[in-house]
Amino acid sequence: MRRSFKYTALVVIAPMLLASGCSGLQDNAFEKAQEAYAAGQYGTAQEFVISELKAEPDNEAARMLYARILLELGNGTRAESELKKLSKSAKYGAEAKALLPKAAFLEGRLDKALELTETISGPFAHHMAWARAFALISLDRNDEARTVLREALEAQPDDPELRLLQGHMLLADGKVEEARKLADDLSKKRPKVAQVMLFKGQVALAQGDRDGAFDAFKKAVESQPENPIMLAALGDSYRAAEDLDKAKEYYGRALSVAPGSTIIQLSLAEVEFFSGNEKIAKEIIQNNQAAIEAMPGGLRLSGFVAAEEGNHNTAVAKLTPYLERQPGDALAWAALADSHQALKNAGAEKEARAKLARLESGSGQLETAVQDAKSDMRRELDRANQAIGKERWQEADRIYSSLATGEGSTNPVVFNNAAMVKLQLGDKAGALKMARRAYQLMPDDPYVRDTLGWTLFMNNKDIETASQHLTAAYRALPDNLEISWHLAQVLAAADKRKEAIALMERLRPGLPASQHAELNRMIAQLKS
Repeated sequence: MRRSFKYTALVVIAPMLLASGCSGLQDNAFEKAQEAYAAGQYGTAQEFVISELKAEPDNEAARMLYARILLELGNGTRAESELKKLSKSAKYGAEAKALLPKAAFLEGRLDKALELTETISGPFAHHMAWARAFALISLDRNDEARTVLREALEAQPDDPELRLLQGHMLLADGKVEEARKLADDLSKKRPKVAQVMLFKGQVALAQGDRDGAFDAFKKAVESQPENPIMLAALGDSYRAAEDLDKAKEYYGRALSVAPGSTIIQLSLAEVEFFSGNEKIAKEIIQNNQAAIEAMPGGLRLSGFVAAEEGNHNTAVAKLTPYLERQPGDALAWAALADSHQALKNAGAEKEARAKLARLESGSGQLETAVQDAKSDMRRELDRANQAIGKERWQEADRIYSSLATGEGSTNPVVFNNAAMVKLQLGDKAGALKMARRAYQLMPDDPYVRDTLGWTLFMNNKDIETASQHLTAAYRALPDNLEISWHLAQVLAAADKRKEAIALMERLRPGLPASQHAELNRMIAQLKS
C-alpha cells in the first residue's frame, strides 16, 4: 500500500474559553485556579480547582471553571460529565449546554456534535457554531462548514475563536494572503494569545517561511507549556512540514499532559503508521480502540494497520464503513481493493479499483458531474476524451466549445477539460476563461483548482493567486504527479528551487518504477 498522508488536523485550533462568570469568590484555591487558567497553566489550574471542589462540591463557578479546563486539556469525556452536572444550573446551564458539543467533538463523536448543534441559538451560540463547523470540516463537508461559520461571524464578527477557525479555513482553501491579513489583525488585538501566535506561525509556514513559522510556534508553546492542544497543534505543524520526528515529539508531550485525548492519540498513531511503525500504531489504537474507531480517521487507520498485517477480513470490515462516509479517499480505496484481492473477492476488488480509477483520473466531484450529465452529453464527453487520447486537440476543443455554449454550460467538467485542451493549442487566454468558469461552478475540487492555478501561471497573471490554488490542490492530493509538478514549477519560478525539487523527490517512494524516469526528467528540468 502506498504511504501517504490524508488527515484532518483536528487539534489545530485550541478552544479559547474565556473565564467569564467565575469571579467574586474569595477562596484561595479557587483564586489560584483562576490565575493559573488565565496564564494557560491548565495542569496547575486543574489541581487547584479540584481542591476547591473537594471542599465545596456545590460551588458551581468552580465546576464551570473545571469544565473549561478539561476542554482546554482535550479531555472531552470528563468535560462532558462536569457540563451535564451544570446543565440545569440557573446561572451556568445555558453555557454548559452550549459547550457540550465541544466536549463531544474532542471525544471524536462527530455525529453527536452535529446532533447537539442542529439548532444554534442563545448567548453562547458561538461555542456551538465552532463545534459544528469543526465537526463538518472533519467529515470533509467544507461547504456546510463555511455556511455555519459565515452565519456565526455575521452574529459575532469579533469572536476570536470563530475568526481563528475562519483563518484556518482560508489556509485550507489556499487563500494565504487573506489568512495573513487576518493573522495580522488578530495579532494587533491579541498579541499575547498563544492561539494567535500559533496561527501566525501556520500562515508563515504556508508562505514558505519555515524559520519564521517555527519561531512563532516556539513562542506559542512557551506561553502555554501545559496546554496539550497547543502542543498537539505544533505536532500538526511539524507534520505538515514533513518533520515526523518533531511531530511525534510534540504529540508525545501533549499526551503526557492529556493521556486520555482521543484526537491526539489518533494523530500520533497516524504519524507512527506512516513512518513505518505499524506495531506502535496498533498499540496506540488498541489502548483506546472504541473511542479512536468512533472517529472516521480512526476507522481508516485501523483498516490500514490490519491490511499491512495481512488481516484482510478485518481491513475490509474497517474500511468499508469508513468509505461509505468518506468516498473520496483514494488511498483507502486502494487498500480495500488490495485486501479484496488477497481474499479473492474478485467482484468486490473490481468495484473498488473502478472507484479508485475514477478518483485518480478525475476526482470524485468531477466524476460525479460526469455521471450526473445526461446520456447525450456523456457521449460527447467520451468523444472528447477519445480525441484527447489521440492528441486530436482541435477536435476536442470543438466538442467542448459546443458543450460550453449548450447543454454543458453548467457542468464544471466541460470547462475544466476545455481549459487544458486550449493550453495544448496555445490559447492561454481562452484557457484561463474556461478555468475560471470551472472554478465558479466547483470551487472546492482540487483538480479544478490545479487547472485554474496552472492557467494563471501560464498566463503570467496573479502568480500569488496561482500559487494559492496550486498549494490547495497539492494539499488535497499530495501524491498526484501532475499537481505536484505544476506547484513545483511555480516554486522554481519564485526562486525556490530547493523546495520544488524536494517536493518532487517526496513522490519517489510512492511511484511505480515505470514513472521514475519521468520524475527524473522533471527534477532535471527544475535543476536546469
